[in-house]
Amino acid sequence: MANSSFLSRYFTGWSSVDFWLCTTLMYLVEFGCALLAAPSPRLLEIFVCQEYYRDNERASTQRDCKIQEVQIQLGFVLTVLSTCSVFAATLMQIPMGFLADRKGRKAALFLNIISTILYWGWIPLVTIFTRLPPWTLYIAPIFILVGGGPWASGALIFSAINRRTTPSQRTPAFSIMEATSGIADLVGPALGALTMEQHIWMPFLLAISSFTFMLVPALLLEDEAALLHTEVGHIGSEENGTERSSDEEQPLLRGLNDNTNGSRIETSSSVHATHVVYAIVFGSFFLLSMARDSNNFLIPWIAWRFDESMAEAGLIFSLRAIVSSILFFVLLPLASSYASNKLGASPSSQDLTLSTISAILLCIGSVIMALSPSLTTLVAGFSIMTLGSGASISLRAFLSSRVDKSSSGRLFAIIAATSTIGNLVGMPLMGALYSLNISTDIFVSFPFFLASGAYCLVVCIIGFLQFAI
Repeated sequence: MANSSFLSRYFTGWSSVDFWLCTTLMYLVEFGCALLAAPSPRLLEIFVCQEYYRDNERASTQRDCKIQEVQIQLGFVLTVLSTCSVFAATLMQIPMGFLADRKGRKAALFLNIISTILYWGWIPLVTIFTRLPPWTLYIAPIFILVGGGPWASGALIFSAINRRTTPSQRTPAFSIMEATSGIADLVGPALGALTMEQHIWMPFLLAISSFTFMLVPALLLEDEAALLHTEVGHIGSEENGTERSSDEEQPLLRGLNDNTNGSRIETSSSVHATHVVYAIVFGSFFLLSMARDSNNFLIPWIAWRFDESMAEAGLIFSLRAIVSSILFFVLLPLASSYASNKLGASPSSQDLTLSTISAILLCIGSVIMALSPSLTTLVAGFSIMTLGSGASISLRAFLSSRVDKSSSGRLFAIIAATSTIGNLVGMPLMGALYSLNISTDIFVSFPFFLASGAYCLVVCIIGFLQFAI
């Protein structure tokens, strides 16, 4: 009965068609990216390996590619390509948010899908189907400037969801959308690992097909003008009916603009408090994204540290999908519902508490991964770290309740931009630490050690925010 009540409350006010269209969009983009989790570094490894042995006039096998010189060069290629891609995505996040708010999400999504197809299509084109010079591989990030690539997809989808939910619904709503990503992570890595053993180009073909299919639900999304009319009617009926519920937060942007009767001192104090909240939350997004860049080197690390193939190492992302599905479908919504209904906690309090607990799990898991002497220990640490994935969800819900819904596109664009800046800083750091690991033969993962420090810092600053509020 409790679960039935929760689901009915969640779907209240939603157009079922729009909800399933957004769910489909989220699944398709995450499925395409999950498909390439193992094939992408493996393809780049093949490319780097062939170039190295071509210069040395030798044929190469997969074991030949594990030598130190090739792995250091692979780390360099991954670092440069990822850093340039994230930099291009950072430049496009806020413009895409403005485009979504001003021209509608259809236009933004179409540009986003095209840029994703071009980006992931260029990499196999250079490495498999043509004999272009190696430097042409770094042209791929230019296509991100068309529409933000996969980095901007989530922000556009989440902004659509945010406009249809109340503060008390946001954490469960965002959790269910993340769970959709978890299902894609469950299927994608296994299928990618299976198909790459047959032909390395097959997972890229499947991924690009998945991105192309995104055009269908994007085309069928409700017209933005009709959505705005529905929202206005819904807001008007709420105002004429019942008072705004006490557990909902007054959006800061609207609150500041409408504070015509308050004193100048009160307004100044509110602005100051608002800036502090924004600085802390955006700083947390930055640190979480920077630390997550350590996962980009997880598969190469497992393959090198424990002498596993790239395909076998890629299966760990299927484990992440199982754990994250349980987290986002069951644990996080139930925790949010329990805190709200049984404990009477406000949305802000429950969001910050869940964020703190999640960040603690991230810290513990990354420490275990950094020090793991065996693959079994690393898998256990990775599972614990995955249970902490709800930190960004709860922080996103916390911040959403403080910004007017009409600015949803820009809010989520700024969140995404902050996160990609974290990626931009994290990628060269993690790449340098990974190369240091390989060159010094030290069996402690420096990238995950740095990640654990970032996660611990998030625990401290979120705890400070919770205490201050």
